Amino acid sequence: MRSLGFFCLFWILFPASVCIAQHLNDYGIIYLGPNQGLPTMHSEAVVQDMGGFMWMAAYGTGLIRYDGFRYRVFNQTQESSPRLTDNHVKDILTDQAGRLWIGHLSGIDILHPKSLKILFRISLKQNPNDTPGFVHRFIKDESGDIWAAVYNKGIVKFKNGDPQKMEWVQSIMEVISINRTPDGTMYCISNFGFYRYQNNKFESCFPQLPYMPVNMPVIKPIEDSTGKLVGYWLVRLTGEVTPFRYNSAIQGFEPGMPPSGITVLSHPAFQKAMLMSENNYYKHALYRHGIRCYTDRQNVIWVAMQYGGYFKMKLKEVKFNTCPDLEGVSLRGMIEARDGTIFLGTYNGLFHFNPSTNRAKLISDRPQIVAFQPACIMGDTLLSFSETQAVVYQSLRRPWVYQKASGLTQDNLNTIYAGLELDSSFFLAGNRNLFLINAKNLEIIPFQTLPCSPETKTFAFKHAINGGIWVGTSQGVFRLNRSGKIDTPEWLRQIPQLGTESRINDIFEENNGTLWFATHHNGLVKVLPQDQSIKVWGKNEGLPSNETYKITSTDSGNTIWVSTSAGLCALETQNEQWHIFSEIDGTAGSEFNTGSFLKARNGTLYWGGVRGLTYFHPETFKPAETIAPEPYISEINIEDIYSSVIHKCNQPPKDTVFQLRSSQNTLEFFLGTTDYFRPESNSFLIKLDPTDAEWIPLGDLRSIKYYRLPAGEYTLQIRYSNHNSSIYKISFRIDEVLYQKGWFQILAGLVVLATLAGLWGLRQSRIRREEQIRKAIANDLHNTLGGKISTLGHMIHVMELRQKDGKNIQNEFQRVSELIKKAQETLSDVIWVLSRKSSVETDLINRMHDYADRWLLSTHIQVKFEKELEPGASPIPLSIQHECLLLYKELLGNILKHTYTENVHILVVNRLDSGLTIEVKNYFKNRKEDVPKGGVGLQMVKEHILKLGGKVEITSELNSFTVKINIPRPFKNRWK
Repeated sequence: MRSLGFFCLFWILFPASVCIAQHLNDYGIIYLGPNQGLPTMHSEAVVQDMGGFMWMAAYGTGLIRYDGFRYRVFNQTQESSPRLTDNHVKDILTDQAGRLWIGHLSGIDILHPKSLKILFRISLKQNPNDTPGFVHRFIKDESGDIWAAVYNKGIVKFKNGDPQKMEWVQSIMEVISINRTPDGTMYCISNFGFYRYQNNKFESCFPQLPYMPVNMPVIKPIEDSTGKLVGYWLVRLTGEVTPFRYNSAIQGFEPGMPPSGITVLSHPAFQKAMLMSENNYYKHALYRHGIRCYTDRQNVIWVAMQYGGYFKMKLKEVKFNTCPDLEGVSLRGMIEARDGTIFLGTYNGLFHFNPSTNRAKLISDRPQIVAFQPACIMGDTLLSFSETQAVVYQSLRRPWVYQKASGLTQDNLNTIYAGLELDSSFFLAGNRNLFLINAKNLEIIPFQTLPCSPETKTFAFKHAINGGIWVGTSQGVFRLNRSGKIDTPEWLRQIPQLGTESRINDIFEENNGTLWFATHHNGLVKVLPQDQSIKVWGKNEGLPSNETYKITSTDSGNTIWVSTSAGLCALETQNEQWHIFSEIDGTAGSEFNTGSFLKARNGTLYWGGVRGLTYFHPETFKPAETIAPEPYISEINIEDIYSSVIHKCNQPPKDTVFQLRSSQNTLEFFLGTTDYFRPESNSFLIKLDPTDAEWIPLGDLRSIKYYRLPAGEYTLQIRYSNHNSSIYKISFRIDEVLYQKGWFQILAGLVVLATLAGLWGLRQSRIRREEQIRKAIANDLHNTLGGKISTLGHMIHVMELRQKDGKNIQNEFQRVSELIKKAQETLSDVIWVLSRKSSVETDLINRMHDYADRWLLSTHIQVKFEKELEPGASPIPLSIQHECLLLYKELLGNILKHTYTENVHILVVNRLDSGLTIEVKNYFKNRKEDVPKGGVGLQMVKEHILKLGGKVEITSELNSFTVKINIPRPFKNRWK
């Protein structure tokens, strides 16, 4: 617990200092820890996969993927996809196939970094009943074999990096590391000492440590930037620490610090806290830090500190120098004396700087005189501009005399920002009103008035190659000819970044006529007078700021240097690649000042900022020769949910196409970079074809979201804005909504046409069928009617003959009367069928009621006729109406034929659920005994009902019987 307290105290007092042998100043160093977004401070190892991602081993947290801006954790939890076998990851390695080998407490997981699938899970057991081994370290040799140091087992090897070809090399207890020296010799380290691999086995070598379960000495490897073993620290029981270096001549170790090793020396406050520990080994920070090194494709060195996050280190591209006497001083103008020393105007007064000693001395500290611009040196007199005193001069002989120039009382000279020394020893100064000032007697001579407002301030005077003078103001750029007249090209004033609304801080003209302008809020502007074309660099085009101050070029013209409010920048003109420098690279600060620049006679460049002086010779600038960094898309969210579709994309990609549904049309793309040293300095340009006509700068954004994209094919292109980078492309297709698809519309049209045709055909078929039914019913009735009429004609003929013979024709007359009634009924049925009506309420029911009244009431039988018709019930087809009417008439006929009936109860029901029901109840006194009882009528009724899909129920009692007919829905429209 006490050691944990020391550990926490250490990180309160962090950062630590990083040492790379004796060459710390040659490296820029950036720290990655919790404040920079790292999920944990435990850092065991780091590697880069083929796609560009950085992978970090975090003991207790799992595996971390880093794209330069975001961290994603993979571990054993259910939320992780994929899920690791164990959270305690100790080492990672990339094999020749690009797979990630993940060593942890439970063995090895092998991960495909693109698909994020676990390909193999290896349990390091020497026999089936053995406990799994704990991987401490991987290495890969020249033949492609992968070696692993297994803490509680020994050394295991995978032949040619094949996970299925595992063989145990040697048992070495408590082995904590395996590594190779620069000459290829393999060593492993255990808690008992060093072992060198020779004669196909590991043999013990110096130092050999005694086994002591408690308070054992500790060995800490020292690696170079490539991860090779170049030495080790021996921490003894007393807390004494001794460095050893590897000597390839003896293939062994000897006392001494390795020349290229990387180690960590903790903060003195942490070392002091260590001394309070009861355990001697805790008294030195090296006991708590196992340093691991890795170099990525951009030559960035990653240092994993085990308990302290990561350091990123990169060789500096230029040797910057600063002056300790000017630390924290805000500088303005500079001028070089004949002896090579420099006078510096600051807000604190006037300093005299000697480059040979790198020391500066304050020679005038009068606070009321702020020297913006030391103008010129005339003999022993320094002429300067002052914000409060206009023009002042000062004797350079000791004692220093600082004095305001006489005769300068004009209000327009109270504030002067720029000046220019002329060949005739005159000095040009002023704001809107320009003046020549005689350097000998400080006489003011009016020179020119610029065509702009009185509030205009002049910030830059520069000689033009045609002998004129360039003037940069708060209202744009002007040019004066040799006689002092304004001859500014009109097209130049029309450029928005250089016009009346622009402030020009500096002007630089190359020998070929190319113009460069440092502007306020508009970045750096390059103008080619030959074709009047311009190019602008700002925050969206690779510069760290839109506020640019001073411009210069190397003698060769291959590099343009410009100071900004957020760093010193160099532009390689051949490939237009930007390099941005700040305190990390050794400058005095990141924020520079307007007008604070000097190019000395020996070529040294001096830049002044708000925190001091930065100077260097441009010839020391040597850009690192590395593989060009590439942008890529690290994650894709579809409808605000992380999508695994990114695993199908190439990294870095060429052309990838993935298909999305119409509902997946809100997409967010997260950007990554393989430039890991200073990823935030990379700004992106993005273009979505065919939506975007031009490249769109993202500025500080690291993701882009598109809402509700219409259906179609798209290609998303990404590139860096600060240099000519490769273009990352992802193509995707959003499907159309189903009803908008051409084939669906054609199919739907065909379906509609087919439906209309079917409905029309069905209607025609029903009409034809109905006609057939009507004709069949009518023919049937017509035949019946015809038979009755024929019989009637025959009976009349018989009556005529009997009448001539004087015979009685009363019986024949009675039969003719009955036939005439039946013929009338049949004729009524024919007319009813041909009337084309199908309503149950108005036709069938009324006709049934009419028959009951005519047949039963006429014979003095009481009739109760009821109907229950549910609204919305299905209409009854004519064929079924006709059949029901025939059966109904048959039932009434049977009542009159077979019984002496007193009353009849008739009920007709038509419902949605039960269909059509006709129920006839006959209440009688006696049955007619003289009438034959064959049951033919009821049998006919049953047969007809069965053909219609219905059923008949007949119940009989002593003086009543009931016939119930039911035809369920749906009605069958048929004619049998």
